[in-house]
Amino acid sequence: MKRIAAAICAVCFFAITAFAADTMTGWVTDQKCGARVANAKGADCAKKCVQAGQPAVFVADKDQTVLPIDNQDKIKEFAGEHVKVTGTVADNKLHVENVEKAEAKGK
Repeated sequence: MKRIAAAICAVCFFAITAFAADTMTGWVTDQKCGARVANAKGADCAKKCVQAGQPAVFVADKDQTVLPIDNQDKIKEFAGEHVKVTGTVADNKLHVENVEKAEAKGK
């Protein structure tokens, strides 16, 4: 009986943490250029491409992972910006819950 209760607790814990929001810093760029323009020099390019209709993506500072964004309307205005994003990743897509400009790197 104790084993069953422990197993149920473990399953509940992993189910809750699987949907917990992550906070990450990185760059909002366009899908075409991705990590190549994930810096201050590429900001203008990313803005132009997103305004022209390219989907925005998130490029994580930590490992340069490029994540497609499933709710584009939440992040388009931040194209070319270094941001702090809170959201969930499922099926290799980022669902943005909150986004704000991040402090400049190196400060």
